Amino acid sequence: NEEGGYKALSINSQLVEAAAYGTFSFSTLPTALTNSLSQYVNAFIPYQEVDSASNDDINLFVLLRNTEFLSNTISLPVVIPDSAMVSAYYNNRNNNILLSAAIPRLKMGEMELLQTIVDIDNDTLSPQMGVFGRTRFYQGGADTIRAAFGAKALNDSVNLRAFAGDPSKAMELYAFVDSDIHFTSREEGAMPLIDVGLNPGAIFVNRQRFNIMPATLQIDSNRYVVNNFELRDTVGGNLRIDGAVSATDQDTLRVAIDQLY
Repeated sequence: NEEGGYKALSINSQLVEAAAYGTFSFSTLPTALTNSLSQYVNAFIPYQEVDSASNDDINLFVLLRNTEFLSNTISLPVVIPDSAMVSAYYNNRNNNILLSAAIPRLKMGEMELLQTIVDIDNDTLSPQMGVFGRTRFYQGGADTIRAAFGAKALNDSVNLRAFAGDPSKAMELYAFVDSDIHFTSREEGAMPLIDVGLNPGAIFVNRQRFNIMPATLQIDSNRYVVNNFELRDTVGGNLRIDGAVSATDQDTLRVAIDQLY
């Protein structure tokens, strides 16, 4: 249905229910959205010149119903036993992008994810794009593991924080990682250069703490450089990795383990 530039689209089936409505154009919406995303990761999504300014404002709602009935006839790598919901909003005039996804359960072979939540929000009060997610999962009847991540992006730079652990077994299994990532554009068609700065973090295994020390990692299209990566326990043991890996014989990766148990 379309009236005065306002559009309303809907679909309803045994598998999915979806609706999209607002003032938008199918010819300008894809370019407007990619240009809005380019201010965060321009190295991967270059800005595209447009002939005229568009005015795209769209709301989207998707309800994905139980897909287990499909697995009776076709082999699915992922099965959704309960309904999953995705809602989104986009306005290109102020580059406002909002997305919220809620998946009560998700089965992937022997692994089952419980209550997975993903939110994307570039709050107009902040120039950064925020992406946040959390989930609980178990595999083969094992204990439940909780995991979460948060990322903020702007101008080809991303701060990423993530943790995973078993809350029922304090410090027996837990990891926290904090990193700053920067992307550098290359010539057209080439993979961007990725520089990762690893900030202090920690890993707990059976109540033994291993500190993640500051390090850097550079990822090229066919070369990986590691500088000063170190896991250090609380009694003097450590694991160090330095060097580079590539297809050439000139690069060497050095791994040193000293009293690490």
